[in-house]
Amino acid sequence: TALSKVFWDLKRRQVLVEEGNKYRFYHTTLREAVNKRLSLRERRALNYQIGKTLETMNRGRLEPVIDDLAFYFINAQDDRKGVTYGLRAARQGSEKYANEQAIRFYKGVLGLLDNKNPKLQFDILQEVAQIEFFAGYYDNAINHYSQSLELKIATYAQQADICRKIGDVYRKKPKYNEALVCYQKGINLL
Repeated sequence: TALSKVFWDLKRRQVLVEEGNKYRFYHTTLREAVNKRLSLRERRALNYQIGKTLETMNRGRLEPVIDDLAFYFINAQDDRKGVTYGLRAARQGSEKYANEQAIRFYKGVLGLLDNKNPKLQFDILQEVAQIEFFAGYYDNAINHYSQSLELKIATYAQQADICRKIGDVYRKKPKYNEALVCYQKGINLL
């Protein structure tokens, strides 16, 4: 195929290196140079094509490439596939205690949602904040818990629980006065 010829030529010129069924640029500066020359539209289209190719090549066994699929479809700004694969990759990362990876994919999904699904956005903000809390990113955790409250879809019980969680984060910082204010706010909501 034409794509195979292109890959073969790029390997011959030592632009790409083949590693199993994956390709990577020989130097990161080459990748950066190619990215800089592409317009946003072209980058999105390229990411989409790479994602579709990965899907096709790995049909029936997507789990090993879920991170790659999430990366490419999120960067392609494909709402449906980016959210689907992004959530799977984030949850996989979270289960493996790969906190940075989980946070990155959850944030990518949040970028795609852009207020289209407030309930899912609320749940993801809670997940991200919890991971950030356990990873020691306290200010980020507070920010994401606060963003979930700003969606104004939480019940009073959920709001109280989020206030408790924000209080727990402040307690860990340790900022006890702020923690007490949050705990009291949560109690007042009940």
